[in-house]
Amino acid sequence: YVCKEWDPNLPPLCLPNPEYVAPEYILSVSCDASSDMYSLGVLIHAVFNEGKPVFQVNKQDIFKSFSRQLDQ
Repeated sequence: YVCKEWDPNLPPLCLPNPEYVAPEYILSVSCDASSDMYSLGVLIHAVFNEGKPVFQVNKQDIFKSFSRQLDQ
């Protein structure tokens, strides 16, 4: 299913948290069950690691980080 594109003009609470979304969502703005499972796994990781997500980078830079990791 298609997800809404990132809009920097919206308040942060209205945007998906890029630390918890699947890389394919960021790159292609589409979601499926595997994207949901990825996000659930990242959430579970954060719960058991004092709230720290798997990737801790600047929210503006996380899109570039995911893109580089997927290219490798």
